[in-house]
This record gives sequence, structure tokens and C-alpha cells, in this order.
Amino acid sequence: MFKEASKIKLRFNYNGSICVEDLWDLDLENLDVIYGQLKKAQEAQEKHSLLELRTTADRRLNLSIEIVKNIVQDKLEELKARENRAAARLEAQKIAAIIERKKDASLEDLSIEQLTSALQKLEGSK
Repeated sequence: MFKEASKIKLRFNYNGSICVEDLWDLDLENLDVIYGQLKKAQEAQEKHSLLELRTTADRRLNLSIEIVKNIVQDKLEELKARENRAAARLEAQKIAAIIERKKDASLEDLSIEQLTSALQKLEGSK
């Protein structure tokens, strides 16, 4: 799909004329605007005919729509992956905090003699 787009030098109307590579730099909202424009153009071009004759313009328009859909899907997957990584980092931080609290709690349960012994070992290893 992208190979064909580059071969035919496919362009998109957005703040002038942009190429396929430029679509990757746009945010989802702008891509949605382009998609909406393309779908309107597709609806305007649809012919009420029983024959399925495809013109070059039809193929270019369909290719444009598929490319925008593909890029949006890819960006949505990247966004979901970033959200998942952020959630995993947050969960890891929570677990680390709980581990520290449990370590502190286990120290609280030690007797004075055990704490004194542990402190002496730590001071002796300096």
C-alpha cells in the first residue's frame, strides 16, 4: 500500500499538499479531519450504477483512505502501548513502596538485641 502510494506520488490536502510521510507527523485529530474529507470525497464520487467500474481517481481515493486508516490504527496501538507501559511503571513503583514498608515493618518486629546486633554488624563493615 505504501509502496504504491510512493510510486504514484500520492498527496493529501492538509494545509496545502502533504505526502504520506507527513501524515505520520500529524496527531490523531488532524488525521481524523483528513479521513473525514476523504470519506466525503468518496461519497461524492460514488456513482449509482450496477457496474463496478473503478477509475484511477477511485483507486487513488480508496488508497488514500486506507493509508490514513492504517496510520491512525498504528498510532492508536502506539498510544495503547505507552499507556500500558506507564501503568506497568506505576504498578512497579507501588510494589517497590510496599516492599520497603514491609522491610521497615519486619525491622519493627525485631527485638532490641537483634536490632543492636544488626547495627553493630553494619557499623563494623565500614
